[in-house]
Amino acid sequence: MRRAAELSAYWHLLNTTDISSKEMPATDSEPLTPREQEVAQLLVKGYTAKEIAKLLKIAPGTAAKHRENLLKKMGANRTAYLIIKINPSQKKEGT
Repeated sequence: MRRAAELSAYWHLLNTTDISSKEMPATDSEPLTPREQEVAQLLVKGYTAKEIAKLLKIAPGTAAKHRENLLKKMGANRTAYLIIKINPSQKKEGT
């Protein structure tokens, strides 16, 4: 029953969060993969790599690698900066 609830929550997140490649400006030579876009959506929602791994049924190291690839492609050195680049509305006023 818990697994069904987690999957339902995951699909709800994916269906209610529209982050297109236009909103996530990767470098011209390295566009984001569909999986990286999924991971980005979940990062914006506040999920950790470990939680993302559970939701996507991938190894925690794989989720961390996707986050690492996103950091590199988006030119961010921290996850917080990555989230701001993906979704500028997450940035607090005055910062």
